[in-house]
Amino acid sequence: MTLYNQSTIPSGITYEAGGRLDEAMEEYRRAIKIDPSYPNPYGAMAVIYGKKGDIDGAIEILSPLTRRYPLDFKAHTALGVAYMLKGRLEEAEDEFNLALRIKPDYEIARRNMEELRKKTHIPGPILPGQKADGL
Repeated sequence: MTLYNQSTIPSGITYEAGGRLDEAMEEYRRAIKIDPSYPNPYGAMAVIYGKKGDIDGAIEILSPLTRRYPLDFKAHTALGVAYMLKGRLEEAEDEFNLALRIKPDYEIARRNMEELRKKTHIPGPILPGQKADGL
């Protein structure tokens, strides 16, 4: 991470916490221009898109992020949530499964997978750490 990003990222976080989402987005864009390989501002931008209700914008940020960083279980989970919100349930399931393969104990991915199962009314496989009903 460059020195510039060390000041830009906290500024973006401060703007975001204060509800100044457009200014936060601009800080994250600046950080990306300086160091496009640093993944944090991409995720932060996806969160802002989500806060603004622009799920397509979040997907546009997260999809390439998961390809660039295929072991980023948090990015896969976030993309799964975005897909679930758009009704793209098979894609959401794929992303949650990827996240859980990378980090089987990641509770956020597990909870989202359970929520997806409730939406689809499909029991699905028993995830690591779960108990089967009736056993």
